[in-house]
Amino acid sequence: MSLFEEILDSRTINLTTIRKSGTLVHTPVWVIKDGNIGYVRTSKSAGKIKRLKNNHKAFISSCTNSGKVTGDKIEIKAEVLELNREEYDKISDKLKKKYSILYILTNIFRRASYKNTQIIILKEK
Repeated sequence: MSLFEEILDSRTINLTTIRKSGTLVHTPVWVIKDGNIGYVRTSKSAGKIKRLKNNHKAFISSCTNSGKVTGDKIEIKAEVLELNREEYDKISDKLKKKYSILYILTNIFRRASYKNTQIIILKEK
């Protein structure tokens, strides 16, 4: 198993994106793995969406829920996806299965839905 796949198997990963100024921005996120691709769900208004549309280069590492890095960091390619409802629901179901009650409570608290969330795809470089 590659380091990329090991990181995607983590409960929480640190997704590091890059501002236009070159400043690195670290964000702990939940991730699911489907084959050799990772998926992250986030708000459409999140800064990481804007940064990834400008620059697909990103870094990931395993981390704690609070974002403390616990493993090696690797460079990846990250892209923002426009999914149809069926594809979105498939990824959402996998997130629900992995994170169970935490996922459900987070969705209620954030009022997350297909209309206001975006999927980020993570690929090995």
